[in-house]
Amino acid sequence: MRVPGPVGEPARGEPSDLTEASDDWLLSRSRELVRAAQFGPLEQQVDAAAEMLDLLAEARRRGPNPTFLTLLSSTVSTFVASAGTGHRADGLLEELLRHARQRGLWLHEAAGRAYLARQALFAGREDDALTHAATAMAILDAGGEPYPGFTPDAWLRTLISTLNAIGLVLAQLGLFEQADEFVARAARLDRDVGQPGGAVILLINRVRVLLGWALHLERAGRHAEGAEKFAAAAATTGAIEAPWSQFEHPGRDRPPAEVDPMVGAAHALADPHPGHRDRLYRLLDGALYAREQIVVAIALARCWMSENRPDEAARVLRRVSRRLVGNASEPALALSLAHELATVSQAGQSRRDYADALEAELWALHEARVATVRARVEHARLDRRHRDAARLARQDPLTRLPNRRALAEAIAATGAEPGWTPAAVALVDLDGFKRVNDGGSHARGDEVLRAVAATLREAMRADDLVARYGGDEFVVLLRRTAPAAARAAMRRAVRAVAALPLAREHGITASVGLTRLRAEDSVEAALRRADAAMYLAKRGGGNQVRMAGD
Repeated sequence: MRVPGPVGEPARGEPSDLTEASDDWLLSRSRELVRAAQFGPLEQQVDAAAEMLDLLAEARRRGPNPTFLTLLSSTVSTFVASAGTGHRADGLLEELLRHARQRGLWLHEAAGRAYLARQALFAGREDDALTHAATAMAILDAGGEPYPGFTPDAWLRTLISTLNAIGLVLAQLGLFEQADEFVARAARLDRDVGQPGGAVILLINRVRVLLGWALHLERAGRHAEGAEKFAAAAATTGAIEAPWSQFEHPGRDRPPAEVDPMVGAAHALADPHPGHRDRLYRLLDGALYAREQIVVAIALARCWMSENRPDEAARVLRRVSRRLVGNASEPALALSLAHELATVSQAGQSRRDYADALEAELWALHEARVATVRARVEHARLDRRHRDAARLARQDPLTRLPNRRALAEAIAATGAEPGWTPAAVALVDLDGFKRVNDGGSHARGDEVLRAVAATLREAMRADDLVARYGGDEFVVLLRRTAPAAARAAMRRAVRAVAALPLAREHGITASVGLTRLRAEDSVEAALRRADAAMYLAKRGGGNQVRMAGD
């Protein structure tokens, strides 16, 4: 297949088929598609999202490794942010959160919660959005260790993306001061990555937050502070100029103020005059999102008011108000739009509409909302500590895999599921591990066990459970898996262990005993059969899978 480049751009150095593509190529291509979706028209956003699904499918086929997780998170972000695909993001978001919870991926869980908050806002559920955003903040605040297998660059990109996602949803909720902290931190970290495309996107997001903050301050009567934020937004657009033409996107041959609605509006709001109007009308016609339409409309209205033309200003604002009826994605900016219309309009009805909007906002006055978020962050933090304590009681401290207790609970729960479906249990024992401890050191043995644990986890599906049973023994529970598929999965796992550099260095392989799990099985009964099959694999020379009953 030929993989196209961004709009109007042929892909360079693309493989003839995605199965031939390297992980680095998949990641690089996904970043191109994210930029295409960011700057392209609606049709291009849909095309970019469709190709992202193709890349994700190939990464999923290779197993749940860091490349797959990065692509899954990027695809969710693209779908949630796109005007044409947001309604299709729920399944992907559920998959992301399932991986995050099952594997302890705290940074991906924080990002997933931020995406959930954005989805809740699109559905008009502000309170749910607040809760999800607070949980994301609590997870990020608690922090954690970088994931095994992630390069420093991949980890940094994941952190930047998560900070950005949280900052943007806080801006949608009207918490602009907190939003600016997250987005500004993401922009600072991005300097270490040195990718022009990422810098442009993050700087535009910072402009977006500053403009919303300025409008919010004006509504509160703090006009001098609002003017400072408008000036800061316009100054930030200057930093976009240098990287703008250095990365591939559809509008790089034109100035950013001619392409991006937020950049164009920032110049006009900092210094409104008639010279901005033609450009703003073009940007308004092409604006896809509520935030862009609102901010550009307000900028246009102020350019008309610079000539004392309130009727023209009101016409622009009413046009956007009618267009956004029923759109709940930007509650804070929607109030700024109503405020602007009340300011320029000579009609009493508009002022009454604005008064009604203010009544609806009383429950969410800025300080009250900040206090609400802080309380929910603290609640989420305490809840997470409780869940972490419960998880640690079911976790092996060396490998961070589930322990015997968690395994027993999982097998019992699988057997109790209504409508029994096939399942299997595999006992994995390492061949030659004793030589590592005898000839090397226990520290080296621990290193090997951690590497094997990570490899087994990455080789299995998200629904499968990999547990450390003790010593150099691991147990895999393959849910909803027929015997033939279970055998194939464990053969892949055996090959993955044998290919580990540490395993090759010490001559370590894996012997696997596999058994079908019966609905009436106790843990002991299933493991006795798997253990007997595992010894058959040992006697056969190791590095193989044997099935109980073969």
